[in-house]
Amino acid sequence: MLCDYHVHSAVSCDCQAPMHEQIERAQQLGLNEICFTEHIEINFHRGADWRSDINYYEKKIKAVKPFNLHIKFGIEAGITCKKDDFHELIKDIESADFDFVLASAHAVDDSDPFMPAFYDGKTRKQIFHDYFQALIKGLENLKPEHYSAVAHIDFISKGMLKLGMPDPFLKYEDAPDHIDELFRKIISLGKCIEINTSTIQDKHIRRYGEPDWLHRYADLGGTYVTIGSDAHKTENVGVGIADAMELAYNCGIKYFATFDQMVPKLHRL
Repeated sequence: MLCDYHVHSAVSCDCQAPMHEQIERAQQLGLNEICFTEHIEINFHRGADWRSDINYYEKKIKAVKPFNLHIKFGIEAGITCKKDDFHELIKDIESADFDFVLASAHAVDDSDPFMPAFYDGKTRKQIFHDYFQALIKGLENLKPEHYSAVAHIDFISKGMLKLGMPDPFLKYEDAPDHIDELFRKIISLGKCIEINTSTIQDKHIRRYGEPDWLHRYADLGGTYVTIGSDAHKTENVGVGIADAMELAYNCGIKYFATFDQMVPKLHRL
C-alpha cells in the first residue's frame, strides 16, 4: 500500500499543476491512493486567495475521470488565524464531506517562516517555541471532529532550508515541553501527526534530520501517522513516501493511515 496524503493542485493558489496531472503522476508511480489537501486559510497574511473555493474544488474533484487509484477529498486547514476567524474556518470544514483534514500552521502572528525577518533577533529555541505555541493554540480552537492529523510539525525546517540557514532540521531538544504537550494532546484524542517529505525533495538533501521527535511520538503512545509529499509540483508527487514509511517503522511507529469520511484506516508498516 503506497499513498500520498498531502497533494496540492491548481485549486490552491500556490500551485500551478492541474489536478489530472498530479493524479497521472501518482498512477505512473504505482501509488494506490492520493489525497488532495487544498489550502483553506482565513484572512491569511499572504492574501485572500489562500482560501480555496470549496464549491469549485468539489466540482473539480468529482469531474476527474476514473483512474487506477483511489482519490480522496481533503483540505489543509490553516489554524493560526485569529480567534475571531475560526468560525469561518469551521464553516468551511463543515461545508463539504471531506475525507481528511490536515490542521496546519504556516505562520506565527502573521510572521512567515519563509521570510528572513521571522528569525531576526531570536534564538533557535525561541523560534521553535513560538511555532509550537502557535500550533497548540490553534488546535485549541478546533473540536476533534474538525481535523484528522497535524501537518508538518517541522514546518520551520522548510523555511530554514529555503533560506539556506545552517542546521535546519527539527530536533526534540528544540522545544521538548511543547512537543510533548502537542503529542499528548493529539494522541489522547486519537489523532496523529504527519510525516511530511517536502524537506527531502531537494536533490542535494534526500535525507531527514534527526528523527528523535518521531521517536518521542512513539514513546508517548503515538501508533500511527499520515505520510504526504506536500507536492505543489508534479515531479514531487510521491517523493520520499517509501523513505518516510521506513523512517516511521524504525522509530517505532506501527501504522500509517488512510481516511474515508474522516475515519482512519490503519495499515501496518
